Amino acid sequence: MASERDRPGVQQKREEFLAATEALEGGRLVFLDESGSHVSMIREHAWAPVGERVVGRAPRNRGKVLTMIGALTLDGVEALMTVEGGTSGAVFLTFVRDYLVPTLRPGDLVVMDNLGAHHATGVKEAIRATGADVLYLPPYSPDLNPIELCWSKVKALLRKLAARTVRRLKVAVQKATEAVTQRDAEGWFIHCGYPVPCD
Repeated sequence: MASERDRPGVQQKREEFLAATEALEGGRLVFLDESGSHVSMIREHAWAPVGERVVGRAPRNRGKVLTMIGALTLDGVEALMTVEGGTSGAVFLTFVRDYLVPTLRPGDLVVMDNLGAHHATGVKEAIRATGADVLYLPPYSPDLNPIELCWSKVKALLRKLAARTVRRLKVAVQKATEAVTQRDAEGWFIHCGYPVPCD
């Protein structure tokens, strides 16, 4: 991905994107993304006494993917929706209208990647009706989206919680996203290069 990111056209789009966000306080940025989870997620590392093996169980059948669609601000996860299966334009529009819009304030800038569902009819209009605006990430730039780091923490917690039914997985997703703190969010924003207001 680094080589694609270094192409002149992509570099120019990244510079334009950073210039557009530079003037804003980090508190006005709202980052959106999706991530998948399933009932067979297991911890990737475990501890055992020297010479002993770690024993664990994981279902053979992953089951359907449970997609998490979320919005991250400096305060943490502001909006969250789960859906069995992938993200279509209709699913994403439901997230925007029912979960995201109630959290937006005039002047917010909603940032998302260029997934086809993010361009569904009605998405930009619903966001702009709140007085917020929309900005799409440049290509090959997940490093500019702090919610990617959020999903990493959430998935680590999901592996630890080891939910083995979809119903329990939905509860685990809620618990894992509630564990995301303001301090986490601030760190992720800083890591991605966004200004964080001083208190």
